[in-house]
Amino acid sequence: MYMVIACRVLYLTQLGRECPHLPRDLVSDTKEWQAILLVRTQTQAPKQPPSLNAGLRMIAIMDGFLAHMGDGEPGPQKIWMGPQRARDFVLTLDVHHAAKTP
Repeated sequence: MYMVIACRVLYLTQLGRECPHLPRDLVSDTKEWQAILLVRTQTQAPKQPPSLNAGLRMIAIMDGFLAHMGDGEPGPQKIWMGPQRARDFVLTLDVHHAAKTP
């Protein structure tokens, strides 16, 4: 099981570096990138998804990637935990919306 997950993480890392301008929603659910943007910027997410590279950087920042000018691209270790946190954000938002509707 871990090999499948590791392959996906390495694939995302490489895809983000080689095809940075692809839309983020090709590799993740729309709710995930919207939840990450909502948590990170505390504003409503735009309708258009960010680029794949920008989305991966946002995920890596959630796990401690500093994104300074000379840091380069995030590696697999930072991208490993990001999707797990994104799913937590989506679950929290779903519970919040369910609690608001009668």
